[in-house]
Amino acid sequence: AAAVFNDCYSLANRSIGLLTRQWARMGAPNVRVNELMLGFFETRHGPGTRGWSVMSEEEKQALISHTLLKRVGTLEDACKAVDFLCFGAPFMTGARIVLDGGYILGGEDVPDMPQGVVQPGESVFGGSRPPETDKS
Repeated sequence: AAAVFNDCYSLANRSIGLLTRQWARMGAPNVRVNELMLGFFETRHGPGTRGWSVMSEEEKQALISHTLLKRVGTLEDACKAVDFLCFGAPFMTGARIVLDGGYILGGEDVPDMPQGVVQPGESVFGGSRPPETDKS
């Protein structure tokens, strides 16, 4: 969302990331600290919010089109991520989870993967076995 808003927003996001890591260091081993970075959500910068209501349909569609999953997040998406952080990730601390449907990655044309040059079962070393096992 920083690309849509401004430099101060970007600075605040970066600062939160630094605080997350520092607090994780300070709280360990008894307290885990992680960051959940939200993108465009129905309840945050999305449908039903003031920011969303002042945008044109073209601007809204551009944001959704730029998002890899082609939608804004839901409250359920955020709750599942929080549940994971609280109960499903006991070995995680100092981490940032970006929950933006691929917005940050969106818009970049990624070419299809080229056809592989090594066929299934074929050695990548050119022989039938890797060099370290070839006894001939």
